[in-house]
Amino acid sequence: MSNDAVARWILPAGNNTWIAVLDDGTALEVDGSAVPIRTQTVERSPPTVGAPISSNGQLESSGLGRELFSDPIPDARIVTDGSRLVALSGPTDRYPHGVLGDELEGSAIEVRVDNALSTPITLRAPDVFEALSAMLADVDDDGELDIVVTISNGTTGARVAAFDFDGALLAETDPIGRGNRWRNLLAVAPIGPDGTTEVIDIQTPHIGGILQFFRFDGHDKLERVAFTEPYSTHSIGSRNLDLGIVSDADGDGQLDVVLPTQDRQILAVVTRDDATPSGTRAIFRFPLATPTLTTNISAQQASSGAVRWATHSARATGASSCGQPDDGDGAGSACSTMITGTNRPPGVATCSSTWPHASAKSEAARRVASGALSGPCTSKPFEPEVLHHRQRRPRIVQRAQPSTT
Repeated sequence: MSNDAVARWILPAGNNTWIAVLDDGTALEVDGSAVPIRTQTVERSPPTVGAPISSNGQLESSGLGRELFSDPIPDARIVTDGSRLVALSGPTDRYPHGVLGDELEGSAIEVRVDNALSTPITLRAPDVFEALSAMLADVDDDGELDIVVTISNGTTGARVAAFDFDGALLAETDPIGRGNRWRNLLAVAPIGPDGTTEVIDIQTPHIGGILQFFRFDGHDKLERVAFTEPYSTHSIGSRNLDLGIVSDADGDGQLDVVLPTQDRQILAVVTRDDATPSGTRAIFRFPLATPTLTTNISAQQASSGAVRWATHSARATGASSCGQPDDGDGAGSACSTMITGTNRPPGVATCSSTWPHASAKSEAARRVASGALSGPCTSKPFEPEVLHHRQRRPRIVQRAQPSTT
């Protein structure tokens, strides 16, 4: 591991263990207290291109499966419902916004079923799919999965649209109304106060950070029913679009959104509440010990039914951090922190453990290597905070998993 390696992805490994994939290609398997257990490497392309996936006991890049499509975008993440594989395809530079790491975006969607490949959706210029993958979810509650994705152009900006698998447009949000303005699709989930399915995104995560909730109006629109700010699920130029999840974070039976604030220095839990002016309520805020958030937020469900989640934050080398001042040589002072949590009542329980950057001078690094460093766990009582804008359910909801086919 290089001296300044930082975690970029956190993956669930089961049994309250996690895999932290670092930007140097190293992967650390850690336990629930964030103590490293073993290391491995990511096969194929660098992990920064997309979330690695587990295949036959090895970590593979998210590019696994692209060869099954005729013209996928270079950074496509393949998603599946178990029988159908879906990829964004038809790379084009007609909308060079570039917030996802390059100026190529998709212009079509390909669907593969067994050996049959089709292209049910093709966009007309100037529209593009400004995403790395679609999301497969039932938006209109008809019992059939739909293809949900962000569409953008240089005139009206981004909107979220839902199609059926035959390519028919079912519903869409209003566009932002200005070019070079993006929205990151976060989830489709029964998160409404009455269990109604809602589409969740972050509008302009880099400059406004509005967490939004939309509901199908029964006709052709996704109507906004709640919103709050400032939050974010993306760092500009990154291919990591997964800085937020939907989960029952506090164990009360209602789904919540777990995501960072826009500066990525506070981890928050936001729930839907139609009794508030914004339709939302923040129930938990956890300041990160080593800003800022550098990975996705990952989740897994324990055999007991409890949901566990994990993420990672870091502070740049050379800065004072973790209570240890920089000694001037830039070595051993910077650190990063693995944060794990569970929805154990009566609050949101969190654990954190510090990972100093590798340094022969770092006693803490030696303690990590020896397995002697484990973080404390705390459980905060709820302190409900109503956020005002300036004016029997699934326990974890995430993006459809990349295929291991």
